[in-house]
Amino acid sequence: MKSCHVITPCHFTRVAIRQLIGSQPVTIPPTAELLIIDIRYDLSLIELVLRLKTLKTLFPHRRCIFIADPIRSKMPHHLGDDYIDSNSALEEILHKINTAIGSGRLRSCAEHYATIIKNINITEAQMRVMREIMRGMSTNQIAKKHTLSVKTVYSHASNIKERLNISTRYTLFHYFTNNSSAISVIESNFLRNS
Repeated sequence: MKSCHVITPCHFTRVAIRQLIGSQPVTIPPTAELLIIDIRYDLSLIELVLRLKTLKTLFPHRRCIFIADPIRSKMPHHLGDDYIDSNSALEEILHKINTAIGSGRLRSCAEHYATIIKNINITEAQMRVMREIMRGMSTNQIAKKHTLSVKTVYSHASNIKERLNISTRYTLFHYFTNNSSAISVIESNFLRNS
């Protein structure tokens, strides 16, 4: 199948999926444009949003299937039928691909991107804390500037870290600075929905 692209950091996974699809009786129509995205590795929501933002530009009409480890990857809840559990047997993977393609319900990268952006629920107070962390302010500085308790600021930062699957504040700061374009998209979506 020429129109199947596999996006993964793992060369073995890429080769295995291509071999699997090429060697088994798969009922995928030859005209189907399929994109298989590997999100097994502790991928945060911001990283997934950035990856989908790039992929929707490169492959605007491709339908997506995600390979995911449901325990490690903290997948968005909307994926449902569009993901394959990485612990599945080969027969199950083939069955899942055939079922997903046959149902005609697979969504494109752009549709997944829009859904994830809409589902990132951040409160106005969390958005303010996020902006101040991006500016490099400490918890005490943020609390003083916005007349909040230090515990409240800590709670907002912890909530954001949990949603983005980030463990430390240092890592959170680097995520915000390195991914400011995705943060801007989340912020503009938040302002539109407010």
